[in-house]
Order: sequence, then structure tokens, then C-alpha cells
Amino acid sequence: MFDKFLKENRSPGILRSLFNIVTSLIGTDINRSFSTIRRDLPVRIIKEQAVLGSAYTIFVCKKPVA
Repeated sequence: MFDKFLKENRSPGILRSLFNIVTSLIGTDINRSFSTIRRDLPVRIIKEQAVLGSAYTIFVCKKPVA
């Protein structure tokens, strides 16, 4: 998964919150938390890597074998 996730245990600042209003209008929410998204998914994180100056985060996840 590759997106602009909010860092864990952090809330968005004023500028990021205002910018999120604009980005949400074009289809992306820059204030999502990956842990909230994966909370109900049966996956574990294999690798996490920040890219482009920490603007984006890549999560490599693995689904358990049934």
C-alpha cells in the first residue's frame, strides 16, 4: 500500500487539515491513519518505508495463510 498516511499517534496540523479539504475534493484524504485502515484486515506489516521526504509511506503487508 502506498499513500500519504498520517504518522501514528499524531494529529494533523492546521496547514495539513486545510490542505486536506482541497485534496479531498479531488479524491484523496491525506489525513488517514494506516492503523485505522488495517484494524479490521487480517494482515501484518512486513515492511514500512517512507519515501519522497516522508511525504508518502509504503507498507508491504502479508495476509496469513489459511
